[in-house]
Amino acid sequence: MENAPTTEYIPMIREVTIENFKGIKHCEIKDLAKVNLFIGRNSSGKSSIMEAIYYTGREFLESSLPLCIQRRSNRSGVSARELWYGYLMNSNVNVKLGFNEQDYTEMRMQFSPTENKVLVYLGSGSPTSKGGMDLLCTYNKSSFSLATGRRTTDIISPHSEQIRHYFENSIFIDPTIKTDMRSLEGKYLNLVKLAEETSSDLAKRTAEIYGTEPSWEFLPHPDFSSDTPSRFTILEGRRRLFLDNFGDGLHYGLAILAIAKTRNNTALFVEEIESHQHAEAIRNLITALLEIAGKNNLQLFITSHNQSVWNYLYYHYKSPKERKEEFRCFQITKDKDSGEVGATIEEGLSNIQPDLEGRPQ
Repeated sequence: MENAPTTEYIPMIREVTIENFKGIKHCEIKDLAKVNLFIGRNSSGKSSIMEAIYYTGREFLESSLPLCIQRRSNRSGVSARELWYGYLMNSNVNVKLGFNEQDYTEMRMQFSPTENKVLVYLGSGSPTSKGGMDLLCTYNKSSFSLATGRRTTDIISPHSEQIRHYFENSIFIDPTIKTDMRSLEGKYLNLVKLAEETSSDLAKRTAEIYGTEPSWEFLPHPDFSSDTPSRFTILEGRRRLFLDNFGDGLHYGLAILAIAKTRNNTALFVEEIESHQHAEAIRNLITALLEIAGKNNLQLFITSHNQSVWNYLYYHYKSPKERKEEFRCFQITKDKDSGEVGATIEEGLSNIQPDLEGRPQ
């Protein structure tokens, strides 16, 4: 593995090609930016695009493809067939990610009828290092469990360490996280609380968005034993309330911001950022997220059906030049007959308004 990383290199995915993945027969997206908004009708392919990017990167680190199916359901049994377009396993699934400076990583899934197994190949390369595709592991088709032990896979690039860090720290965030209090408190808010300056900053941002008091504390629950982890509390008036007692909007917004605070030089994939949010909260949440993303070098991938999200992202940038450098809005459309998914960059509201809620403000 080449090891000559430069401290200046910040990985950013610039393009993606997807073939035969879930509901997508073919999709190619170029000119991705630091902040990317995917808008489109239901089942147009927005989530599948983000899943293809995220789980391809995660597969370089650990067995993660089965989780791609389980993310949308709580079924215990999953079949590899569900990752194939049209459930037809006679064609390969291919996902290729192109980074800045022409680095790339790619994944191919191939079904072997003779073995009744799924073969997973990974590859990578750069302008100075042309790599091939190596067999990483095999999965059982029906149970989608590992059939052979995984082996480690190098990323062939002068920036291999930074790209691996990008994959390791990337995270997929959807509204279901609002009920996962153990992860929210234990994985994210605890980390934020350890850095007092960061903690106070996030407490102030939360207060600005949701009208709470900028005072946080971890306290034991009075009805559980002393060895039970303390719970996150927020001051409201003269009382402290456990996080569970606040609304879904605060849970989701706080999760997004806390996760962003604990990441750097990576990507956040955020599903329906407007979920459970009041219109004014959406504006403040987006402003806070963009500020944190700028400081922590986060690439953002966001899906939405909400016109306010487009408004606040688009007009966050003060000049056309800044907007062109930082932001892309992709209108995602799908031909239901062919499975072709298009991603058109839209700079105005008129073409995308039918895919968004509400009226122009």
